[in-house]
Amino acid sequence: MYLRRQGEHLAHPDADEQIALTIITGTGLEVALDLFEFNRRAEVAELPNECLRRALRAVDPPVTSRTPDRSDADPFRASTAGRSVDKVVERTGFRLLWSSTAASNLADGMALVVLPLLALDGGTDAAGVAVITVALTLAWPVVGLHAGWLVDRLPKRVVLVTGNLARGAAFGGLGLWATLGTVPLWAILLAAAIYGLGEILVDTALNASVPAVVEPARRTAANSAIEAAITVTNELVGRPLAGILIGLGFTVALGALFALYAGAALLAVAIVALSRRTVDESAPDPAAKLRLRDGLVTLWRHPVLRSLTVLTSLTNLAWAMFYALFVVYAVRPGPLGLDPTTYGLVLSLAALGGIGSSLLAPMLIRRVPTRLLLFTDMAGTVMLVLPVALGAPLWVVVAGIILASSGSTLWRVIVSSYRQQEIEEHLLGRAYAAYRVIGVGSLPIGAGIAAVMAAIADVTTVFWVATIIAAATAMLFLVLARRPIRLET
Repeated sequence: MYLRRQGEHLAHPDADEQIALTIITGTGLEVALDLFEFNRRAEVAELPNECLRRALRAVDPPVTSRTPDRSDADPFRASTAGRSVDKVVERTGFRLLWSSTAASNLADGMALVVLPLLALDGGTDAAGVAVITVALTLAWPVVGLHAGWLVDRLPKRVVLVTGNLARGAAFGGLGLWATLGTVPLWAILLAAAIYGLGEILVDTALNASVPAVVEPARRTAANSAIEAAITVTNELVGRPLAGILIGLGFTVALGALFALYAGAALLAVAIVALSRRTVDESAPDPAAKLRLRDGLVTLWRHPVLRSLTVLTSLTNLAWAMFYALFVVYAVRPGPLGLDPTTYGLVLSLAALGGIGSSLLAPMLIRRVPTRLLLFTDMAGTVMLVLPVALGAPLWVVVAGIILASSGSTLWRVIVSSYRQQEIEEHLLGRAYAAYRVIGVGSLPIGAGIAAVMAAIADVTTVFWVATIIAAATAMLFLVLARRPIRLET
């Protein structure tokens, strides 16, 4: 009743700034904002609201919004109109982020097929192909923490643009070289290293950008949509498309990679919500807030995230050993005897499991215990490598790849949403980078092991060792993953 009486009083043309200031300082900003909303809905004179605006600006210290962490917010953003604008901005920002992710991951999926086949076309042996995988993934353990520091320090769209343009330039250079003749292995390795460096910048910025454009209650759905885009473009479309374009010539395939990365960079430029820096530059010592080790410390002190990080690292060890040599095993004259186009199609079938998991993830997370969903990744990793080690027929190998992709997608959605929920936004870049340094840092190690074993033994032995690692990791999961994981949905 008090609020209505005050609102009716302010709706009268005789209201002035002093009355508005009295109400603001006496009853609080929340009441003042409600009074503003009352007047707006009543469609009364604009004068009282102007009084409120001036009175709000007169309050010392200045009050900016209901959400003090948004220093650039309008004082009246809490109004219905403000909330509507916020939703439009949020939807637009996320759509641009999603589109940029889709374009860059389409190129990623193509690159993972083009580079090893380009090396095989130049006469590289199995060990040399495995070394390409090392170059693709070496950036994470070497400079991953620094990437997280940059993401937390710089506007995220700057990082997204830089990472995509660097990769586009690398593949554009390879395309020009391919028009002149055979591309040497060292040039392919250099492009793979630049690809890896760009990937850590883009992936870290992407993961840290979701909280900036999506409110907490929608983040699980947002992460699921991003995973769906990654799965469709990277696996379902990118890999077979690479095989088709390679049939037209490596120059065509490499030129397409350049165009896609450039397009992803342009889309990132438009994400205005990512233009601000996470750290307040007016702070006395902003550099002191951005220590490289903060991400590692944050993960280590969180028991659930610590366990998930260790398990991710061990699982990726088996995945790296598999993909480092699967092209040698699958493409003619390997045991499966596939041509490049069919090989790309086989890899794209992995997307079927990933798409299904990403679309069903929000519903599954609400209805199925999270630990059970995470364990599907452990089981899927075993089924990824075991059929190849046994020399199973093609359909069994494909079924294992689909199951592994399904479990891996669920793992990424759950872990990403949980990390964004548990870690403060200003630490997300470094925490994600630390997670990837440990989790993805095992990829070059696994690929290196595969290269050495392929040189001294054979490909089948590598797959058996990967199977043993995958089975041991699944048993370790049952020991480490005891704490419940609850997500905001």
